[in-house]
Amino acid sequence: MNRLILSLAATSMLLIGCTIGGTKPDNDDTGRTPGTVDSDGGNPGGPGGDDTSDTSDTSTGGPGGPGGGDVDCDATEGAPSGPSCVSGVIRCGDIIEGNTQGGTDMIDDAFYESATCFVPYHDFEASERVYEFILDGGGDPITADITLSAPCGDLGLAVFYWTEDECPEGNLHNITNCDGADIGNSADAFLYSTGEDPDRYLIAVDGDETSAFKLEVQCQQ
Repeated sequence: MNRLILSLAATSMLLIGCTIGGTKPDNDDTGRTPGTVDSDGGNPGGPGGDDTSDTSDTSTGGPGGPGGGDVDCDATEGAPSGPSCVSGVIRCGDIIEGNTQGGTDMIDDAFYESATCFVPYHDFEASERVYEFILDGGGDPITADITLSAPCGDLGLAVFYWTEDECPEGNLHNITNCDGADIGNSADAFLYSTGEDPDRYLIAVDGDETSAFKLEVQCQQ
């Protein structure tokens, strides 16, 4: 099937983009060939897990904390529920408030430097939160808008196609279908699928320091 990640932009800065076309990552075990990546930005990325039930300790909303606008800067989140580094599942229409503190630290500079779609401009040594997202149109085309809000402390956003249960760690992966945005107080990603088959993505929120954030996904058909 064909899948297209059209764009991802961070409001804080515009980074070097890359376009990856029609090449199936070596670690893709679905037997399908991913489409293309047309990226505007380049930084954070994230791992993979295969969890279909959201057991993370997240909230959908909440009052804004000091300096956080509509994000609760004191929001907390439970330990990653797995498998591997995945903290939970995010679905169309979901809003997750969480905190990168208490997440995993598998995704670091070595990951970003070895993935062909990310251009690291900062150190990403702090812990990250990673969520599984399945884009499923049920046979019909579907789009998804992914929005990150991080007014409490700058964070980056990464979206990439991944099918393995274990998350990538360091440079032990061959990710070529990905897109990312450098750290800032907000970022957006737009995904498109023909809907012929479900597409599994991992969405990572990462930075050089831990902070609270809000992550939202809205889908349209």
